[in-house]
Amino acid sequence: MHSRLTKFNFTYLLIGLLSVLIVGPLTLDVFDYSSDLLTSLSFSTTMIIGIWSFHQSKALFRFSLLLIAVSLCASALDPAFPEWRLQILNMLVVMTFCTMSFIFILADITADMKVDANRVVGAVCLYLLIGLIFGIIYTILETFITGSFSNLPEEKEHVSSVFLYYSYVTLTTLGYGDITPLRPLARTVAYLEAIVGVFYMSIMIGSMIGLLLNRGNVKIVDNNSAGKPLK
Repeated sequence: MHSRLTKFNFTYLLIGLLSVLIVGPLTLDVFDYSSDLLTSLSFSTTMIIGIWSFHQSKALFRFSLLLIAVSLCASALDPAFPEWRLQILNMLVVMTFCTMSFIFILADITADMKVDANRVVGAVCLYLLIGLIFGIIYTILETFITGSFSNLPEEKEHVSSVFLYYSYVTLTTLGYGDITPLRPLARTVAYLEAIVGVFYMSIMIGSMIGLLLNRGNVKIVDNNSAGKPLK
């Protein structure tokens, strides 16, 4: 069972990330219901499988469980005690979790020169994690420096999802212009994310494609050398 999980570890992680991005907006649009606890629960239950499957350290696994417990408690207490400290704590926990995942995935997919389907999925996970981390940074910025961005919703519970949207729009350099950074620090973080997005696609994805092409050329050469000489 463990070897099977390890073989497809990044697939489980990708499912977790997609659930985090989709569950909240889907329940809001379809059922007109928004819950940070539901989003946190979907994030925690799926990401824990990814953490366990691509790292065998029991200490790190227990630390991940602690982070998940803190995140769930903060989300559960938020409706009763809507204080910014709980919200910041939850965001920091999630960002720590995402940063840990990013480091482990990056170390795994760059450990050698091999490229397979699982590692390609891992590269996709890295890209999604970058967007999540920057989305949390934007939320923290707006919490401490109010007015850093324009055109934010009045409902505070929707701000985090809006910043996730803005983060991925910035990461892909799409830039609809509906949300605009106004203060210097917010603008700096925004253009840094755009730079990271461009370099990630050109370096990481380009390198993986190059390795796949080289592996294909090696196989062709090996097949030709193993055959009979052409007359």
